[in-house]
Amino acid sequence: MAAIRDYTQLAKDILHEVGGQDNVSQFSRCATRLRLILNEVPEGAAERIKKMPGVITVVQSGGQFQVVIGTHVSDVYQAMSLLLDSQLLSDKQQKMSLIDSVIAAMSAIFAPIIFILAAAGIWDIARWAHLRAVYVSDH
Repeated sequence: MAAIRDYTQLAKDILHEVGGQDNVSQFSRCATRLRLILNEVPEGAAERIKKMPGVITVVQSGGQFQVVIGTHVSDVYQAMSLLLDSQLLSDKQQKMSLIDSVIAAMSAIFAPIIFILAAAGIWDIARWAHLRAVYVSDH
């Protein structure tokens, strides 16, 4: 990924590749990704956007077209906000398949505690190994 400082141009380039404002029904961001809900994903758009300076990769998941930018996503999001007329954006709920909904719900539930569960599993294995070693040495 090449460094970029012109976030307005990056936002313009991404918007052009996804088919312009008429093809974007919603957009948002998270910590590292620009999340677009498109009416239709243009053929080859993901590959062209992946090659842009400042873009790490593109992920299509849960009905979203996600452009992974990294820590400068807020700058690109702000530039994109100026390019898109927020009144023209749809307030429709994104359409997700049942499996995508289940995965999203489980991710939201378990993501905050995944490290605790992993540590508990490691602790349990270590405790079991210790008890087995003690049992074997006693017999």
